[in-house]
Amino acid sequence: MITANDLRAIAGTTKRVQMHDDLAAAFNKYAASYGVSNQKRIAEFLANVSHETGGFTKLAENLNYSVDGLLKTFGRHRISTADANRLGRSGKRAADQKAIANKVYGGDWGRTNLGNTQPNDGWDYRGSGPGQVTGRANFAKVEKESGLPVVANPDLLRQADSGMKAALILWQKWGLNEMADAGQTTAIRKRWNGGSLGLAEVKDARGRAMKLNLSVPSAAPAPAPTTPKPEMPPSATPTKKASWLEVLVALAVAIFQGRSK
Repeated sequence: MITANDLRAIAGTTKRVQMHDDLAAAFNKYAASYGVSNQKRIAEFLANVSHETGGFTKLAENLNYSVDGLLKTFGRHRISTADANRLGRSGKRAADQKAIANKVYGGDWGRTNLGNTQPNDGWDYRGSGPGQVTGRANFAKVEKESGLPVVANPDLLRQADSGMKAALILWQKWGLNEMADAGQTTAIRKRWNGGSLGLAEVKDARGRAMKLNLSVPSAAPAPAPTTPKPEMPPSATPTKKASWLEVLVALAVAIFQGRSK
């Protein structure tokens, strides 16, 4: 069973947060059902989740950027200097994270790259879940693959239980269990993230994970099917077996009637 201490060891931290316990519980609940059940698979999956969630501490993208951070991260083609100065963190002022999300994930760029078509899509579909899924179009893909209604209710991905379940469903459907068995960390990262961003951190986290004794509870077996008992037709009535006394009485009545004729 994966513990919160295992997650901290994989992340390389001793800091304790409630999210560690929540994610460990969710992972233990679903992992075996989606094939993430041996050392290599568990290590690869959790190494990627560790990177995406800042060491298993957040399931929603942190957009608390400074002015300089906004321009450096997204560039002036995504956010102007004026908008960065207006929305970014500066001095005692916190960043306007909702407005930042709608700015950098919206407009023509957001529509083309993320399928964000509505004014608030940038915020609603900001990076979320263990896989940091971003954009309306990608949320729709997750919904199609997982069956979870994350387009209408994007907060589902930002909850430990449902977010972890969605990530594990996608991991299995993308064939990443088999890639993990083959030790294809770089290829897994590309399939998960679309490139090599965070690859060095994932490799480090995987190395720490492989030093642990990782296991998860077995998947609960499906209940055995039960064969329903055939129902008796409404007109049918059970045949009552006569007692020996009733037989003797009937026989006596028959003899008496025969003699009286």
